[in-house]
Amino acid sequence: VDVPEQLRREVERLDGVVGVRTERDQLMIDVDGHTGEVLEVLVKGGVVHLRAEPPTLEQVYLQLFGDRGMSV
Repeated sequence: VDVPEQLRREVERLDGVVGVRTERDQLMIDVDGHTGEVLEVLVKGGVVHLRAEPPTLEQVYLQLFGDRGMSV
């Protein structure tokens, strides 16, 4: 992943960012609203390749209900 660690930490601190993780060679950022602010920080930080994806069913479920102490 070509995103500098400093930029990653800055994104993690933004309002609405609920998760930042690395999958394969991509930095995945889970956002609950505030996408404009996240995109602005990434572009100012030099990121040129972005892709938005809808949340998975699991992400929607966890957002709505949380894990409530359960495991699968």
